[in-house]
Amino acid sequence: MRGILVLVAVLLAGCAAQSTPPELTAGSGHPVTATCPSRQISPNTVTLVDFKAVWVLRCPFRINGSPQITERADGPADELVRQLRMPSEPTPADAVCAAQAIQLEFFALVDADGEAVEPDVPTYACGQPHKGVLDALASLRFRQVSGNGWTGRRTRPSMGR
Repeated sequence: MRGILVLVAVLLAGCAAQSTPPELTAGSGHPVTATCPSRQISPNTVTLVDFKAVWVLRCPFRINGSPQITERADGPADELVRQLRMPSEPTPADAVCAAQAIQLEFFALVDADGEAVEPDVPTYACGQPHKGVLDALASLRFRQVSGNGWTGRRTRPSMGR
């Protein structure tokens, strides 16, 4: 039992000592190609202030992190864009964070001209994605548009599994 407590203390101390990732600009992202598995991210930053997403691209994780299918959700993604415009919370220097991470599947917002943006996802104090973003993604009706293998549906973004 004492060994478990020591392990938990070490994990928590390690998380508290981690450096905070660079602050994201609320409502920003990076231009990408609107295809899976391409992740050709541009170093340029764009704003989501006037961005009107007409569909959302999602590339679910597969073996070794390589997406094997392409999914899309048609229709307005206003709530998702609204949630993505929220600012991230800074991590206080004395914060104690859990030793876990939520890794989102790659997704991009696509406008009527086919321009795609991989958004910067706002986070809570310990680097976890805002729940509002997770809920907005889960509310979209994704359908498979290409690929092979897995054909099931997911109702929530991947939790790093």
